[in-house]
Amino acid sequence: MSLILCNVSLIFAQSTSATFNVIIPNRPNIAGNDYVGWDNTVNVPLEIRHNANQSIIFYTTGIQRATILGNGRVGIGINNPLWQLDVADEINISQPRNYYMIGGETVLHNAGTENIFTGVNCGKDILAGSASGNMNVFNGYSAGEFASGNDNVFIGHSTG
Repeated sequence: MSLILCNVSLIFAQSTSATFNVIIPNRPNIAGNDYVGWDNTVNVPLEIRHNANQSIIFYTTGIQRATILGNGRVGIGINNPLWQLDVADEINISQPRNYYMIGGETVLHNAGTENIFTGVNCGKDILAGSASGNMNVFNGYSAGEFASGNDNVFIGHSTG
């Protein structure tokens, strides 16, 4: 394992034994077999700080995998993220959180079996579990909000 530090502070309360050693002036030595941090007897945060406007970069198998720019933008598979979160490949949301929210509102979900719902409050009762339905397509604000059943297509504001 390699750890390269330049003008970076790692702050630890306690550490484990290591296969690597890092010496930072005026800081305790860092040590650990398979992680940087401490055991579960210490309840303090792990802090990785960069005191300059530079990136923090994460590598695995010698390949850059994630970047946090000095401005706070995070890239996963992107070396120079253009957005607050910039992802280079597919994103999966696993069960039971199978929905996307924007501004606190669910805008995309697939509750049930073979359903797809796009729009605020779209398929709301199926998502909440108070109705059931399969193989439905609802698109639009509140489309199919109170609907149940199978093989429905509702498109438009409050349809279905």
